[in-house]
Amino acid sequence: MRSINVTGAQMVLTLKMISAAVCYHDGLMPAQELTPYQESRKLVAMPSPLEWLSYIFASGNLLAGPFFELRDYRDYIQRQGAWAGGFPSGLLPGVVRLLKALLCMAFHLRMTQGFNASTLESAWYYSQPLWSRIVVLYLVPTIYRYKYYFAWAVAESGLTVSGFNYNGKSDRGSYQWDRYVNTRIRHVEFQTSLAKLPEHWNVCTGLFLRQYVYERLTVKGKPPTFFTLIVTQLVSGIWHGLFPGYVLFFISSALMFQSSKVLYRYERNWPKQVQNFPLWVVAKWAYTAFCLNYCASAFMILTFKESLAVWRSISFLGHFLMIALILVSVVLPPRTPKKSIPAVKDEQHQQKPESQSGLKSNWAADTHTAPTAPAAH
Repeated sequence: MRSINVTGAQMVLTLKMISAAVCYHDGLMPAQELTPYQESRKLVAMPSPLEWLSYIFASGNLLAGPFFELRDYRDYIQRQGAWAGGFPSGLLPGVVRLLKALLCMAFHLRMTQGFNASTLESAWYYSQPLWSRIVVLYLVPTIYRYKYYFAWAVAESGLTVSGFNYNGKSDRGSYQWDRYVNTRIRHVEFQTSLAKLPEHWNVCTGLFLRQYVYERLTVKGKPPTFFTLIVTQLVSGIWHGLFPGYVLFFISSALMFQSSKVLYRYERNWPKQVQNFPLWVVAKWAYTAFCLNYCASAFMILTFKESLAVWRSISFLGHFLMIALILVSVVLPPRTPKKSIPAVKDEQHQQKPESQSGLKSNWAADTHTAPTAPAAH
């Protein structure tokens, strides 16, 4: 007998209730003690029972997200703030997103017939040569991600048709429907920087982690530390569920982000021609894709022993590469760019931030300017 898994809805409810409680607390604080984000999202009055129930059980995002703030939701239903001037019909862009969702699900269903989580625990997998196991370890998590692309695209479709996803006009005058985009497939699957992944994967949850964990753990006037990143990732792992695989993945992802930032610090001293050389770009993509899928295998398998067995099947190569890169930066610290050359503080500053209302959701690229290792972000 099949059962309905309600843990996804519980996870979304957790984010909504925590954020609402914290925002109400912020409403009791002096304005000078709040960040601009906290000031813009604070609640100075309790919502009505109808507003509260419709927010936490909103059908457009209850089952899989994306997370959005109560203050934004109240502005939308009251046609205030970003929605005060009205908005165009979102029917056509909503249908386009629904079609994208269906394509993602079709791809996932077709490919999981041959490659799924159980493949990584099969005797066939362990009988393959090393290079073949590496290829399979890349394919299985990649295929697995498409069910999330499907769920988030369906939610995005509903939010777009309702108008809640409306985000004004672009510089070219076209309507934008990306206020609550939770993932960007191309930027995930062809990403060349591990530290930039939170900008494009589960974006709205990343915004929550940044604003309600990472920023609030960072001491005012001081840069964030590697410990701050570790705690943020650990909170994310516990929020996903009390499975060893989640903890293994999110702790390992801290190494992913740190190694990516080390690589960035070396790379920023190179000539642009070298940074953009095709073979180097492909090498960065291969490193990013391998480390991501290597770590993500634990997210899929969940159990401690079996997750370690998969990593051991390729001699813990992912951890070896990430830790080696970090240790090299300790022995041979990357040079600081000359003052005459404008230094980009961190990777996400090289492109326009994209998240809810254009707000930055990526905490994983914030400490490029912090001490090289062990503390950075």
